[in-house]
Amino acid sequence: MRSIGVIILLLVALTAAEAADIEVKHFDNGSTQVIVEGRFELADVETFQTKVAPLSTARTTVALRSKGGRLLAGIRIGTLIRAKKLTTIVPDGAECASACALAWLGGTRRLVGKDSMVGFHSAFAQKDAGPTESGPGNAILGAYLNQLGLSEKAILYVTQAAPTSMKWMSMEDAAEHGIAVALVHSNDATMTEDPQGRERRAIDFVLVLVARWSGPNTELLPFLDALYTDKVLYNGKSTSRRAVLLSKHRLADRWTRRTYTIRPGSLSATCAGSGGTCRVKAS
Repeated sequence: MRSIGVIILLLVALTAAEAADIEVKHFDNGSTQVIVEGRFELADVETFQTKVAPLSTARTTVALRSKGGRLLAGIRIGTLIRAKKLTTIVPDGAECASACALAWLGGTRRLVGKDSMVGFHSAFAQKDAGPTESGPGNAILGAYLNQLGLSEKAILYVTQAAPTSMKWMSMEDAAEHGIAVALVHSNDATMTEDPQGRERRAIDFVLVLVARWSGPNTELLPFLDALYTDKVLYNGKSTSRRAVLLSKHRLADRWTRRTYTIRPGSLSATCAGSGGTCRVKAS
């Protein structure tokens, strides 16, 4: 396994560049922001892990600005983000492409600011003739995306652009391919959403959830496993994550072929104050 990792590392280095700058900012409201800027290098993985280890999951956002870097660095940072259950954001007007976009996908909540850009392309090896798409690199990338709970359709979308091009994700693309993301208005101190933005995010989440429940269990169950926190307000009661997942898995195993639709125009959301609950209704 170690030799394979070394080979892949040599094959799928996206660019050779200096390490990223990773800074932790604490704010008066108790929130924390981890700012990652610059090219992703493998040395950044350990630095990132050290800096996020003591931080509170619920109050931490990872803000990403980068044109890319090494594929494995993006994947490993994204894996750390998912394990810590952190929120990721590309701030207003920022660009997060290639390895950065892969790290951004690791967020349990994925946010984008106004005029920000998230871009994907396939893995490649740097050869004499220039960047050449790498089969082994794409295999590693596909396995990572699958672990995040992305569907086959979403994985194809993320990896479809040639190494010398970039697929810039739109909100419409994200919705079509089941990539959960919300638009927010961000600033240097906090990552807050206006009421309409929070309601839109709640609606988008429900649409993705309905789409996953209408798909096969191979796509639904990994998505559900990454969805819930340790305690869930379930049917009006505080319930453990394990109990909720057991109930959902039983339902999915009993009804393996499912199709859910929402009547056009019936979907609406109402959100309480900042950080409060959003209620989504549909028929």
